[in-house]
Amino acid sequence: MRMILNRLALIVALATVSIASGGCQSGGLLDKIATGTKRVYQAATTATVDPSFVVVVVNGFNALEKSATNYLKLHRCPVNTPVCRDPSATQPIKKAFQTGRGPRDALQTFLEQHPGQLGDKGLYDALTTAIDQLEQIGSKYGFGG
Repeated sequence: MRMILNRLALIVALATVSIASGGCQSGGLLDKIATGTKRVYQAATTATVDPSFVVVVVNGFNALEKSATNYLKLHRCPVNTPVCRDPSATQPIKKAFQTGRGPRDALQTFLEQHPGQLGDKGLYDALTTAIDQLEQIGSKYGFGG
């Protein structure tokens, strides 16, 4: 995710430099800024993701999903056991599952049908959002990595 954000920042920086260096050509500076902004927006919204990144993110979601599922199988606190599950964790975990399963399944299907091709960035971003949610929940309730 950081690499994608770094690439987007690089695109913005390059667009800014190209706008600034072209200030003396025909067309006003505002036109150049608008054109540069449109290009950056197009690059950001139509971007694709390397298949190896997609595989790593899908596997990461799957691992967190298994860890969270195992956590949900624990007895609810308070019980007379050394390890138990906080009942308030159930809904956030289920919500994160719902957020991530659709994009994960769509990305897996895409990779199976289009081996080696770039995956959809929107689905990738949705899946990384679900992973972030599961990681936050896991750190709060003590599961995951």
